Amino acid sequence: MKRLLPAGLGASGIRTMWVLGLLGALKAVALVMMAEAVARGIVGAIEGTDAWRGALVFGVGAAVLRASVVWATAVVAARAAIGTKERLRHDLAERAMTGGTGSVGSLVTLATRGLDDLDHYFSKVLPAVATVGAVPLLVGARILFTDWVSAVVIIVTVPLIPVFMALIGMQTTERVTAASAALARLSDHLVE
Repeated sequence: MKRLLPAGLGASGIRTMWVLGLLGALKAVALVMMAEAVARGIVGAIEGTDAWRGALVFGVGAAVLRASVVWATAVVAARAAIGTKERLRHDLAERAMTGGTGSVGSLVTLATRGLDDLDHYFSKVLPAVATVGAVPLLVGARILFTDWVSAVVIIVTVPLIPVFMALIGMQTTERVTAASAALARLSDHLVE
């Protein structure tokens, strides 16, 4: 996990990743709850019972949970970015005061625009990394406990995706090469 964090974050960066991981897990739980609500609502509507009303309430609760988690993730990411930039600007100012750094213009650029580029990293990249670790596990666990046969099918077929991608890529390469050769021959004939 330390490789994903910029240099100088230390313990606060690891703590931020744990919080973002927890929020990612809550986001996955909300996603599973919303899918469950949709499934129950559709089944209730098809059967003609009032079960869809309970599913609607369950779905709204899941949506509120997801919205709260998205908001909390944005707040945690923004606070982490602010704290990290403040710490790095402090370190940069100390180094500038002792001498041995570059020109004043490069220091100003680094202290302003350079460190402000960390906002995207903290607001998009770190939450995505934390969510990617949690969502497949929780969704897979939900599928496993609901229908283990479907879970086995998913486990067997998911590794085939890169194989099919490679096969499609090779087929596309052959067709593009053939089309390029035909286009080159046509171009040569037109030039004559």
